[in-house]
Amino acid sequence: MRHPLSLCVFGLIAACSFTPNGASGTIDAPPADGAEVDGAVADASGDAAGTDAAAIDAAGTDAAAIDAAAIDAPPIDAPPIDAPPIDAAPPIDAAPPVVIAYLIDVDAVVGTGDLTIPTTGLNTDTLTFTSAITLPAGVTLTAGTQTSGGAVAVLHVRNLVVSGTLSVRGSRPLAIVAGGTVSISGGIDAGAEFARPGGGGFGPGMGPTMGSAGATSGSSDAGGGGGGHGTPGFRGGNVGGTGSPVNGGAGGGAIGPGIPTELRGGSGGGDAPRSCTTPARGGGGGGAVFIYAATSISITGRVHAGGGGGTTGAGCSGSNGGSGGGAGGQIDLQSPSITGLGLLTANGGGGSGAEGAGGGGGPGNPGQNGAAALTVALGGTGGTGTPGGTSGGNGGFLGVDATAAGDLAVNGNTGGGGGGAGVIVLRYQGSLPASDAVMISPTPARRTTY
Repeated sequence: MRHPLSLCVFGLIAACSFTPNGASGTIDAPPADGAEVDGAVADASGDAAGTDAAAIDAAGTDAAAIDAAAIDAPPIDAPPIDAPPIDAAPPIDAAPPVVIAYLIDVDAVVGTGDLTIPTTGLNTDTLTFTSAITLPAGVTLTAGTQTSGGAVAVLHVRNLVVSGTLSVRGSRPLAIVAGGTVSISGGIDAGAEFARPGGGGFGPGMGPTMGSAGATSGSSDAGGGGGGHGTPGFRGGNVGGTGSPVNGGAGGGAIGPGIPTELRGGSGGGDAPRSCTTPARGGGGGGAVFIYAATSISITGRVHAGGGGGTTGAGCSGSNGGSGGGAGGQIDLQSPSITGLGLLTANGGGGSGAEGAGGGGGPGNPGQNGAAALTVALGGTGGTGTPGGTSGGNGGFLGVDATAAGDLAVNGNTGGGGGGAGVIVLRYQGSLPASDAVMISPTPARRTTY
């Protein structure tokens, strides 16, 4: 006989019950549904049902576990713990983009091809070279715009070598934008030559800081003033005679200290007051050149943007004052490394001397062009006569201001004033070792890091 406890345990599994001892049943009474507990049918159905019930219970247990897991699950919309903020800032030490000076974004683009330039000329108005130079793929020469709105010619290259002399002419300044290096073993010449300005410079009597023309009074002619730029130009000579006193033309002013906001050549010197068969024209302003190189600039040759010397007149019948010298232009270099022992020069031009008075007076002499050297451009000497014409003023260089032309205490003719020095800017990273820097005139150069 089975023990009631064993049946009870079994009953938990198979949903059975038992009746206590008494008249109404026995311990071995079959389940209420009449199934034989030990029978084949009961085993097939009851045990199977019990097994399924157990499985259901097991499933219930598992469901509870699933529910428990669900309790610990993070909210559906919670972001991943390690996810960065949506508007995460860039790394603190990320380098800012390089801003290429003067050029608007569409023109501040480097080239992808390399170029070597022999001795040739470049016209920034027509964007052509004077000799047959075929630009390789990835090198372009375009008309661009400065952030100031001014025009500029832009040469886009990767690596540039200037092995000869590149003479720059035309009304637009020249900007070179290189994605690699620029090496100048020859030279870039944007200097003026007497009345002809350099590339991007201004003609006689033109420009924002031009020299004023000379004046005439009776038989006396006073010279024109020198053009200004980085430093001022100076006046023409004054005539102090009692019969016809007259002051020389004023020199042009300076643009002031600090880093320029525009790439611009020097202003022209003032003309002489008389109109002769060949008028005495003021000197032209030196041109303007900007060079950007992403890696380095090496100058063992020269970059030149000097002002022009004042010219003299001819066929004036013994009466002609001198003309003012043109101002030096602008040279601007931007690169992490600027090396070499070459020259950067933007000296002012000298004023011309005046013609001597009287029927036999001799002509004055032209002023010197601002040289590609650490030397002053001298004013021209005056011509012979009674009285003789006075000499023109010297151009500015090496931190020395231009000078005024000579004055006369009596009636006669005076020379033109000297042109002011230009502007040279060096933009670099770190330091610029004095032992490995270019020689510069005028000085001090305007320097800045970027």
